[in-house]
Amino acid sequence: MKLDINLLPKKLNDVNYFKKVEGGCEIYSYNSKFQLRNEVVVVSLPGCEIENDFCIDNKAIEMLKLLKPEEINITDKSFIIKSSKGKYTGKLINENLFQLSKENLDSYTNVNLDNLNKACNFTAKTDKKPQLAGVRVDNNGNIIATDSFTLYTYNNNHNEYTVDGFTLPVSFIQIVKSLTNETELNVYNNQNIAMVKIDNVKIYTNLISGAYPDVRKLLDTNQIEKIENTDNQEIIEKVDIASKLTSNVDDNRTIYIEFSFNKLAAYGDDTFETDINFDCGIENHIRVSNILLMQALKSINGDYDFKIRYDANRKGTMLYLTNENELCLVLGIRSN
Repeated sequence: MKLDINLLPKKLNDVNYFKKVEGGCEIYSYNSKFQLRNEVVVVSLPGCEIENDFCIDNKAIEMLKLLKPEEINITDKSFIIKSSKGKYTGKLINENLFQLSKENLDSYTNVNLDNLNKACNFTAKTDKKPQLAGVRVDNNGNIIATDSFTLYTYNNNHNEYTVDGFTLPVSFIQIVKSLTNETELNVYNNQNIAMVKIDNVKIYTNLISGAYPDVRKLLDTNQIEKIENTDNQEIIEKVDIASKLTSNVDDNRTIYIEFSFNKLAAYGDDTFETDINFDCGIENHIRVSNILLMQALKSINGDYDFKIRYDANRKGTMLYLTNENELCLVLGIRSN
């Protein structure tokens, strides 16, 4: 067996099934736990001819990369690597081939990978809202992620947002990001499966099923006046200071950051107040979680504007951070 080590991607899963195909072989790499098999990485290895299919773990893959073998032998139970650096003998895994359906993956959507990866921070982290546990990509390549308390969107070339699209698991996005430095990629998809091509590697995933909420009404901020003369770096620095001064031994404890007329105040175990260029009006104020606010502040690239949407009963006050292509929304917390 001859194998070009340079064709192996940086990272593979703990099950790696070598399947014989015409002109070489393919590696089907996936998680050993069946309930976690949302993604399959398929690596094409032209010229790597094998007599029979076999399966090895990720440790054997790493030894291949380290030893740069001069000879590879497969017996009924063993995987043997020989090189000038040493000899490695590992056990074959008794595993049946697992693969996702590859049918009807002709259509694709162009997506910005950096923003797709950024959107993962705004997805739901519990199983109570499975549809919100992934990142939504609409048919125009726009990106949406929300956990009901925050919202992140990336607008692709000023295209309108649509309700039609697909929802990608965070794990899939992280695998793709780990395998390439490209910023733009095509995501091929059908109703159940998505796939991305990177050189000789294809990554497949099951899409997250279920209806994704229509957030389009939240995205129209043209009628909301922006808060003038804000110093974004000053806001980041003072919110960070406020978070530290009011911190608790429990790092996940929520600290409330309140913006009022050119004032910032923080409430936790202690209180912190400071002047700040943030003119939201003498009669207005908004209180938000420091954790969600810092996440939003650090997510949008370049310059951005602050906007606040109030309602008459203060039940749905929202803080917006917007620039030409990106939008972050943080839902306000009702104060007593």
